[in-house]
Amino acid sequence: MLFRAILVGIIFLIAGAAAAENKVALLIANANYTSVTPLKNPPNDIAAMRATLETAGFKITTLENGTRAEMSAALAAFEEKVGNADIGLVYYSGHGVEVNGENFLIPVDATLRSDRDVKYEAIVLSDVLGVLSKARSFKLVLLDACRDNPFLKTMKQGLTKGAPTRGLARVDSAESNMLIGYATAPGDVATDGDGATSPYAKALARHIASPGLEIETALRAVAKEVFEATGGKQRPYKTGSLFDTVMLGPTETAPIAKDDVCRDAATHWAAISDSTARALFEEHLKNFSTCAFASLARMKLASLEPDQGTERMTIAIPTLSAEESENDTPQTDCDLLAAAPDDRMKLASVPGVPFTEIAVDRALEACQAAVDQYPRTARLWYQLGRSQHKAGEYAKASEAYIVAGNYGSAAAVNGLGRLLALLAREGKTEDFVPVLAWFQEHVTKELASTATELGSAFEEKAQLKRAIDVYSVAAKFDEPNALYKLSWFADRGTFGASDPKLAATYMIRSLKSGLLTHFQSDVWYGSPRIIEENQWSFDFRLALQREMISAGVYSGKVDGRLGPSTVKAVERLRKKL
Repeated sequence: MLFRAILVGIIFLIAGAAAAENKVALLIANANYTSVTPLKNPPNDIAAMRATLETAGFKITTLENGTRAEMSAALAAFEEKVGNADIGLVYYSGHGVEVNGENFLIPVDATLRSDRDVKYEAIVLSDVLGVLSKARSFKLVLLDACRDNPFLKTMKQGLTKGAPTRGLARVDSAESNMLIGYATAPGDVATDGDGATSPYAKALARHIASPGLEIETALRAVAKEVFEATGGKQRPYKTGSLFDTVMLGPTETAPIAKDDVCRDAATHWAAISDSTARALFEEHLKNFSTCAFASLARMKLASLEPDQGTERMTIAIPTLSAEESENDTPQTDCDLLAAAPDDRMKLASVPGVPFTEIAVDRALEACQAAVDQYPRTARLWYQLGRSQHKAGEYAKASEAYIVAGNYGSAAAVNGLGRLLALLAREGKTEDFVPVLAWFQEHVTKELASTATELGSAFEEKAQLKRAIDVYSVAAKFDEPNALYKLSWFADRGTFGASDPKLAATYMIRSLKSGLLTHFQSDVWYGSPRIIEENQWSFDFRLALQREMISAGVYSGKVDGRLGPSTVKAVERLRKKL
């Protein structure tokens, strides 16, 4: 605790203020409709959003219960402000309607007696997007506008080419660095919720401007929270494209290198990872929001109740139920662009894409959209992880692999192991210690060879303690190469006194599991020079012969000479077992 207090104090001392950005927002809440039943939450929704965005340095304009004329005037005035801003944001809480593929925001004075009236009495979303396009760096529209629309019950239809529908339509803007967030999926209905604010507004206020939290990560956290808060009935999603790293809230700058901060983060995470105290994870995110396991801290934090005790918890991803099987999720663009050919969860209708051939930009966008819409589908999370892995977004990829793995994807656990092996060879695993621990806990027999590959990567970088830890996980499943490596380390006494008997035991298990390649060379024909070069001890050779006698495959002398009779014993061992 003392270390943590000192560490946090240092971080606060060295943290500087975020670079000044001109950020403007227009918040509209329409509740008191004159021709239909009023909504209860929109005024509370924008109050929550205002408090959040003002803290993040936004200059706020609000409009409550706007008529069409007032909404048009507010947009015109806001357009002038956006033209001088780096970031522009519009949040709308109220009724919305889709007609002929176009979305409209409904003013409080609208009557909408027919679908023809929509274009005259409502505000078309494309006008809002046009206003925001003037922002220099980033544009964001957030639509809490998919409540069950009472206008549809009385609106005459058939006067236009298409009928109004429940919810809003998906709209993709061609504008760069613009995102459009929707409270729920296309054609679905969002709710006001049971509280003072809507579930979407509540989640936005919690995450959208968190210090150091990148906007797309924030929107994923929003989608997850809303989905869980509504029992899976409401699935927020987003469209658009973002090429830059954008944080709406403050970012931390410091006169020391980021890598130094992240090394402190690793120590801090190791100290708190088994805890269930919310304050510790909030502290971690406040001070280490850009480091690799910030994603794990957010997932852990999202799982904890305010007054939860100290019982150890795992990463907070629920398991799939029988009603939420993979077959319930239809084919998506993510399947076409990023499915692995050998993934058992892959849809039979798609051939799969080799890792080296993933079209990164398209796959990232498609898979992010897919998991936003279907957040409990293992194969989509795995495919998002593959895409992020290919793009070099290793922290994000590890998070996606973990989500998929917790939903039952063995391919995702395997992918995480290969990602960790890559990081080990590049000397970049220190920020991924929690991810490594998760992988080791989820290794199965079919994944044991991947664990051995990871152990080998650590061995190549002379991280022998970590290599032995991973080899030991694989050895639980009798992976022959891992057992051979453990035999080698035991004989050499890498972390203590040499233990020839233990080394011989590992070697016998390795042989029983199919390891023969090491025993089909001259080392087994008694050449003193080759035996010496391979550095197996004389005591090991004696212990190995004794273990073979115990196994009933060797009847020669216990003399430490590994000649032809020992090779025959190996062959007998293989045939016998």
